[in-house]
Amino acid sequence: MITSEFLEYLKSIKPDEHIVARKRGCEANVKVKFVLPLLKFLGYNILEDVDFELASAAGSADIVIIDGDSNPRLIIETKSWEKNITNHLDQSLEYTLALYTPHIMVTSGEHTALYSSLLSSTDL
Repeated sequence: MITSEFLEYLKSIKPDEHIVARKRGCEANVKVKFVLPLLKFLGYNILEDVDFELASAAGSADIVIIDGDSNPRLIIETKSWEKNITNHLDQSLEYTLALYTPHIMVTSGEHTALYSSLLSSTDL
C-alpha cells in the first residue's frame, strides 16, 4: 500500500460507525481496523513478523512484533477508543520487562504513543 492510499484509508475511518459502534470502542476494532493496516503499511508481514496475545509473567501482550530469530522487538498494546492510553503505561512497560522488549506502542486508535522501555537493545 502506498502512502496516499493509507492516508485515504485513515481518513475514511468514521470512529462512531467503524470503531465504537455500540461496542464502546472495542479493542478488537482498534486492532483490526487501525493497527493491522498500519503494520501492513509499514511493511510488516502479519504471518511472519507478528504474534498476538503473547503470554508473559506480566500478562498477555496484545500484539508483538518479532524479529527473524523470534525475539520480541515491539509490543503494541491496544485500548478502546475512549481510553486514556497513559493510564495503561505501567501495564505496558511490565510487558516490555517480562518479554525483554526495547519498545512499546500504546494506542486507542484515536491516540498513539511510542515509548522506550529503557532497556538497551544492545543489552538484550
